Amino acid sequence: MPRKPAAARSITMQSDTPNITWGKLCAEVVRFKRLRNLAPDTISYYEDCGRYFADFFGEDALCQTITEDTYYNYIEYLHETKPDLKTTTERSYLTGIRAILYFSMKKDYIQQFRVQLPKMDEVIA
Repeated sequence: MPRKPAAARSITMQSDTPNITWGKLCAEVVRFKRLRNLAPDTISYYEDCGRYFADFFGEDALCQTITEDTYYNYIEYLHETKPDLKTTTERSYLTGIRAILYFSMKKDYIQQFRVQLPKMDEVIA
């Protein structure tokens, strides 16, 4: 029997997708970014953002436990563990995490919530 063309084949989701870990989610995001043919530095940026969040959340922690409070706790964690972190760097980290979180929301790995970035300090010259 001839095989169906790739576009005609159906894709089935594994039943354990809601139980995806943070590490697996980050690997999936990086794979998606590579398939979109993004620049190596951009892919490295997402890997770094995922790793920084993993330091706080845990690489083996289940994504379904991430909530809006988790995100705000991460911001507090950055303030406590990196007090000299510039607001532009913090915002960069959070922008990457926001992209990963929205990716996971789109995949129904976590509950939907609005990810707000903190305001940046103004530099007065």
